[in-house]
Amino acid sequence: MPWRRCAASTGGVEAVVEDDGPGVPPELRARIFSRLATGRSGGTGLGLYISRALAEEAGGSLELLDGPGGAKFRLRLPSAT
Repeated sequence: MPWRRCAASTGGVEAVVEDDGPGVPPELRARIFSRLATGRSGGTGLGLYISRALAEEAGGSLELLDGPGGAKFRLRLPSAT
């Protein structure tokens, strides 16, 4: 089951989601947010591409974090103005 952590401040909100799977393969890390990049059969390679584009459109970010174990992503969004 994915582990989640969320925090809010006057500057915005941050959510970190990680799992205990095999992680993101080294050969996929550099292009994981690219359009049509996928590391599994049946995947479209659009989910993370669209997610990052939407986060950036809102003035935020979506990034893959380094670390041992499974995949770990951080989403940051600014406060609404």
